[in-house]
Amino acid sequence: MRYFLHYNQSGLIIGAPYCDLVHGKPMSVYNTEPITTQTPEFDDKGNAVVGDDGKPSMKTVTQAIGTVQTGTTIDLSAIPAPYAEITEAEHDDWMQNQATRKVDVTTKKLIEYTPPAVVLTATEKIAALDAEYQPQFSALAQSLGLATLDGNQTVIDGIKSDYTALKTEYNAKREAIANG
Repeated sequence: MRYFLHYNQSGLIIGAPYCDLVHGKPMSVYNTEPITTQTPEFDDKGNAVVGDDGKPSMKTVTQAIGTVQTGTTIDLSAIPAPYAEITEAEHDDWMQNQATRKVDVTTKKLIEYTPPAVVLTATEKIAALDAEYQPQFSALAQSLGLATLDGNQTVIDGIKSDYTALKTEYNAKREAIANG
């Protein structure tokens, strides 16, 4: 089995690996030169024609270019270009280390790669902070609702205290993000 990695102009791998047995298509290969053979000659009744010397009479048959199948190959046109062929060991390595491998566009070989550090914008950091704290605020709101229904003032006071502490913590982190 042969594996292939499709990559972009900087060598970063696009999508999953391709495999010749899955993405390739078997195609017949035909002769590229005329093929000349000697075959026995037969009469109209299917009997071998024998020459004066008692041996079967032979005739020369020439088969034109592209008329005799000589084997098969795999058509890889379904695999997007550019692609690099990799070994099974390289395929296994890539599967385990996808984020830290790319194709060297000059040699078409799989190489180690350290991706650049991701730098989040202030908007992305705030969105992450909101995603972290929103479930906590929702849980407190739900608890406060249940405590209010029960009329349990001690629990209500505790939830309000927890809410104030969480809101203070959240606002401090949000302000730190906003101020850089």
